[in-house]
Amino acid sequence: MGIEITEETCRKMVEALFERKGYEVLEPGEGEYSGVVAVDGGTMVFTKVTMSGPGSDFPSDRPDRRSAERSAMAWLAAHEDMADAPMRFDRVDVVAVSGAYKKGIARHAISVLSEL
Repeated sequence: MGIEITEETCRKMVEALFERKGYEVLEPGEGEYSGVVAVDGGTMVFTKVTMSGPGSDFPSDRPDRRSAERSAMAWLAAHEDMADAPMRFDRVDVVAVSGAYKKGIARHAISVLSEL
């Protein structure tokens, strides 16, 4: 059977992925790029998390620098002790691979704003 993939389980899936990679997962924020906030080797990682249904392709839209930066500024305003850390913006797209949203596959794109 399995657990249905919802926004909450999708976020937890990304947190588990980051923990396996050795990232320190912090509390999430409210912005588009703060669905999962983590630290990777001293670098703050602000992450946009998307979820798509079965049969969908991974999203191909371009990242929005302003949205990403607003998310980071809002999160950092509430966590001033982290304000001087280097930062990057990642994206994790989760696509459900079964008709009942029981399984999903994740694609992690690192530093998605580096090309803009």
